[in-house]
Amino acid sequence: MKLFNPLALAGQRRRDATVPIVEQGVGDLEGFEAELAPLKDGLYGFILKSLGFAEDAADVYQETVLRAFKYRHGFKRGRSFKTWIFTIADNEVKRYFRKAGRSIYLDREAVARMMTGAPPDEAERVQEIFAAAATLTQRQKRIFFLFYESGFPVREIARITGVTANNVKVTLNQCRNRIREHMGEKP
Repeated sequence: MKLFNPLALAGQRRRDATVPIVEQGVGDLEGFEAELAPLKDGLYGFILKSLGFAEDAADVYQETVLRAFKYRHGFKRGRSFKTWIFTIADNEVKRYFRKAGRSIYLDREAVARMMTGAPPDEAERVQEIFAAAATLTQRQKRIFFLFYESGFPVREIARITGVTANNVKVTLNQCRNRIREHMGEKP
């Protein structure tokens, strides 16, 4: 999937050719795009799943990238760009639900499209897990997908969501138990 590049609308700033991109970091357009490029699909996927496959995922993704670019000078060297931008995405997802007051829903067609190519026996199980994940609270859903889909360790999830590492562990355990229960398994 080719994601829309909202930075194209921000104007074409040219970096100083005498300073390598590595030294400029994410402060200029090219440096920012270089850092963002390998994260686009995972970032969009996290937003999509956090919204419960809402049609507004592209808008929230765009707002995330625009906000990250706008505040790029606040990014601190030596920190993880991935953690920083996923924190912004997490905040944008929360803003989306606060602003719109929308509930989470699961678009079964989107799930089916995502699972094309999955073996039939696995596809059914994945669909069950996604349906069960739709029953999680917004906060649980974000933590669940950051851990299982985006592959963040517990400490990074704590930084992204602003809760303690122990709270992330408890939430993940609650998620697993709720999903097992929803699927008819013993927690």
